[in-house]
Amino acid sequence: MGRLECAAAVACALGLLCAATVAPVHAGRTGAIIDTAARRSLATYLLLTGGTRQLQNEKTLNSVNTPLGSTCTQKMAQMNISAFSFYRGSNELYYRDLYNQSIITGSAFYGSTATPWIQGDMHLQNAGTFDIDTGKVIYDLNDFDESFVANFLYDMYRMATSIVLVAWENNLSDSTATSCVRSFVNYYCDQVNRFYAGTASTSDVLTSANTYGRIDDLILGAEVSDTRKKMLDSWSYVVSGTRTFDLTNPDLAPVNATERSAIGAAMAAYYTNTVTKAGLQGNATYFAVQDIARRINAGTGSLGKPRFYVMVEGVTTDASDDRILDVKLQSKPSVYPYLTATQKSAVDGPLGGNDAARAVRAYKQLIYK
Repeated sequence: MGRLECAAAVACALGLLCAATVAPVHAGRTGAIIDTAARRSLATYLLLTGGTRQLQNEKTLNSVNTPLGSTCTQKMAQMNISAFSFYRGSNELYYRDLYNQSIITGSAFYGSTATPWIQGDMHLQNAGTFDIDTGKVIYDLNDFDESFVANFLYDMYRMATSIVLVAWENNLSDSTATSCVRSFVNYYCDQVNRFYAGTASTSDVLTSANTYGRIDDLILGAEVSDTRKKMLDSWSYVVSGTRTFDLTNPDLAPVNATERSAIGAAMAAYYTNTVTKAGLQGNATYFAVQDIARRINAGTGSLGKPRFYVMVEGVTTDASDDRILDVKLQSKPSVYPYLTATQKSAVDGPLGGNDAARAVRAYKQLIYK
């Protein structure tokens, strides 16, 4: 078995590890008894191989990425760096394979009602540090482009596979990779059970006070007082007391007048309707736009999507506490073609089919409240 095939098998085996803890979230189940005979052979989950699959993959990736124009070549080069990079940039293949092989619905641990908001592209590089509206720095999920309401197994399998790929990329043993996968699964399922039992707190967050090791170091580094100024200085410079994006930075490009006007106008709707924090909602002074630039060369799966950085005033008129907002065009998530009409309308209906609103809703459902 090749390593990529093994990664898929490991991911799909996750259901065997969490039967006892996930069972309560399935409607109609009163216990965690799973009929062993019902468990599908892992051979079922092995990826198809050969020329036919290669052609299928090329067709799928071309249909998704050719519209990116010149960025298509750049994205393919980025995906070619490693197996994990390819995995990050090919979420469409992930959902296609799960659907074609009935991996989700065929799992012995599938439940038609086990459909929370999922992150949709849950892998090890879709989490990081950021400060929330109280000023506290936390470590949490930070990308909701692919989020939707769907079966929880989509997130579990994708994260587990990423753990295996990153472990191999860092020359860790298979036993270490397996241990990491088990730790993830156990914690995930324990947390699901806490929510099911009503004992989980929606305000539980990872901070420097309750983490250790590399995560603790990462959060502490972000908490250092001059971290924000260093970040601001890496993207911009100050002219007559006002921050301006540094367009000599290879990851920034200028915007045209139409883009600048449209984004500037949209900001009023953003801080009036989307922002809900008291003191920030409707705060035209805080969100006063200082400058706008196009963000390029960012991400892997989202590389090529229209994306902008917007500099806003922040708490004071001093340039040291300005804020950079990351504005990115939202489209339908990769899981969307494989959902039923009922599943789609459950999200699209209340949100009017607005994918930006979908990403915002997912953010509010999935991280610190």
